[in-house]
Amino acid sequence: MAQPPLTSLGFPAPVLAKLRALGIESPDGLRSMMLAAPEDLRRFLGVETFSLIWRLLESIPDNIPPSDFRPAAIVHGARLDKPPGSPASTVDLTLRDRLYAELQELRRSRDHRQRERIRELEARLNALLEEPATE
Repeated sequence: MAQPPLTSLGFPAPVLAKLRALGIESPDGLRSMMLAAPEDLRRFLGVETFSLIWRLLESIPDNIPPSDFRPAAIVHGARLDKPPGSPASTVDLTLRDRLYAELQELRRSRDHRQRERIRELEARLNALLEEPATE
């Protein structure tokens, strides 16, 4: 069953603008966002508007099979995945994590005899992280 567009649901223009700013174009998209991040959306829209929208959506049958529900990759405009076309990282993450853990442990120990080792680890980490990315 085809769903009506958001514009036909009678939302005021400011509410429609907020929903479109989040990339929501359909009742199913709105329902998915409300299920994926209800507290964030409640804060963004306001409690009263959120409740009104939820009641309205309950009266519209959804087209989302439960197995197809996936949280959105973007919430409030913050990109959670890697942007397309980003260069691949050449950093050895295992080495980075090992060096950083050792550095943190030495810093916590406050052993002044380890100053040279701390400087060495910092230099290795900096060099590792400053390596150019590959395309």
